[in-house]
Amino acid sequence: MSVDIYEPHSGSVRVSGGSPAKAAGMCGYHFFKKKQLPVDFYFMGGNAGLQAAKACSVLAMVLKEENSYASFIPMRFKMDADDGHGNTSLKDIFVWRLKIEETDDVTELGEDIQHI
Repeated sequence: MSVDIYEPHSGSVRVSGGSPAKAAGMCGYHFFKKKQLPVDFYFMGGNAGLQAAKACSVLAMVLKEENSYASFIPMRFKMDADDGHGNTSLKDIFVWRLKIEETDDVTELGEDIQHI
């Protein structure tokens, strides 16, 4: 299976294991309000994945206060990563991509969720 290369864009938020989740989530919200779409939280590794999930939760809560309902699409890519010594290699990265839902009725979202 071929995995696409991820190119960060104006709506990309890079999340590391030490990223404050609230700050990352609010950064995503800023991109959303500025229409820098799609809003992506991208990360490498388990600790970063936990922070990215928390950032998604922060963004979802803020959007819910505005009567917008968020879900996030999980995706996998490859990305050029620098090891700090000028050497680059392709690394696996993961992305949570924001999707705005038309409803807050989770029964309507059930079929989509079952297919993930």
